[in-house]
Amino acid sequence: HGQKARAKPKPNQDRALVAYPVPGPPGKQSALFMVCDGHGRRGDACSEFVARSIVAHLDEHLEDTPDDAVADVLGAAVREAHARIKAQRRFDSKRSGTTCCATLLVGRELHCANVGDSRAVVARRRAPAGGVPTFEAIALSRDHKPEDPAEAARVTAANGFCGRPAGGLICRVYLDPDLTYPGLAMTRSIGDTEMDEFGVTATPEMSSHTLSDEDAFFAVASDGLWEFMDSQQVVDLIAHWL
Repeated sequence: HGQKARAKPKPNQDRALVAYPVPGPPGKQSALFMVCDGHGRRGDACSEFVARSIVAHLDEHLEDTPDDAVADVLGAAVREAHARIKAQRRFDSKRSGTTCCATLLVGRELHCANVGDSRAVVARRRAPAGGVPTFEAIALSRDHKPEDPAEAARVTAANGFCGRPAGGLICRVYLDPDLTYPGLAMTRSIGDTEMDEFGVTATPEMSSHTLSDEDAFFAVASDGLWEFMDSQQVVDLIAHWL
C-alpha cells in the first residue's frame, strides 16, 4: 500500500542483424550486416518490420543478380520497406520510424544503403607508427541530419522546417514554423509517414567499397555510439583489441 506503480519498461527500439549466407551472385559468398534504430511510440515495431522486410526482399531478388546490379537490389529493398510499412495496418507508422544502415558484402564488394543517422565505417591499415599498426576510418555513409545544408534544403523546399526551438539542444525537423512538432532528429527515415510530403525521405544514400588487403574490419552502429565517439575513435578502440 502507498507504493507507486512501477513504470512500464520501455521496449528496446534498436535492431542489429547479421544474415549469412544471403543468396547472391553465383560463386560468391554474401552476407548482410544491418542496424535499425527505431524512434517514436512504435519505434520497436518499425525497426523489427524493416529488418525483416529487407531480408525478405534480398532472399527473393538477390540470387543470380549480376555483380553490377547488387547495389540496385539493396537500394530497392530499403525503398520497398518504406512502402510496405506505409501500407501495413498492424501499427501506426505516421509518427514512428527507424533509421537503417544496411551493408551487404558480396565477395570483396561492400555495398552500403543508409537512411538516417546510423553509420558504417571501414578500418584500413596504414604504415605502422613506431612499429605499432595504425588504422584509418573510411566512411561508408554520412549522417542525415538537419544541420546538413543539402538535407535541410530538401526539407525546406517541401515546406518543412529545420531548427532549434528555445532551449533545444539539437537541430530537428518540424512541420510548423514555431518548431513545436514533431521534432525529428534526422532528415531521412523509414516510417514517419506523415512527413513524406515535407522532405523527409526514405530514399537511401548508396555507396560501394572494394575491400583491399589493408582493410581489417568494418563497423555498423546506431547514433547511440556515434553521439559519443567519432568514427576514428571507434576504429581505434576496436583495433586495440585485435
